[in-house]
Amino acid sequence: MDAATLYSQIKVFANLDETTICHLHKSKPKVSCINDTKIGCENPSKTNVLDFDAVKVLYCIQNKIAPQLDSVDAITHNQQIILFVEIKSNKNFLQHQLKNTDTTDIVNKKIDRQVTKYNLKDKINDSIEICKGIAKDNNLFDKIEYIYVLVTDINTLTNPMQRFQAQLNVAAYKSININHLLVINKKNKR
Repeated sequence: MDAATLYSQIKVFANLDETTICHLHKSKPKVSCINDTKIGCENPSKTNVLDFDAVKVLYCIQNKIAPQLDSVDAITHNQQIILFVEIKSNKNFLQHQLKNTDTTDIVNKKIDRQVTKYNLKDKINDSIEICKGIAKDNNLFDKIEYIYVLVTDINTLTNPMQRFQAQLNVAAYKSININHLLVINKKNKR
């Protein structure tokens, strides 16, 4: 099996239409989409993805798994590679959690606490297990390469988010021995 076949199997399993990262991100509660042409996005996403949270819910119901597994937000593929996509609205976090009166130390502590909540290891491991279950192949990822993609809505080159992004990268690398970690800034890259 290759990445495109797995993606198709997941799509059929969940009876899902493809969407984009922007539209998937928009549907998340408490998060406003910054990449939607209807609300003024300069560069809307063009990559089709499947809502992997919806796949997870259906998989857990069909397999009577409770409590539900963790999962990434979306899945897509590029040639022979499966991309597990996690969307983090860091801008939203900064706007609603950090106060202008916070000292650098307080800001760093809040960022560190937020990063520890992400539980990337379980999201990746559970997402892989869901894919194996749908494909009915426990050795699936011996044949298919995968990448964990972290999509963020802020410029990762500016402070104080450098610390936030660095902490996420550290958490991702510590979470699981993955082939690659790719961080995409939605404003700058597609």
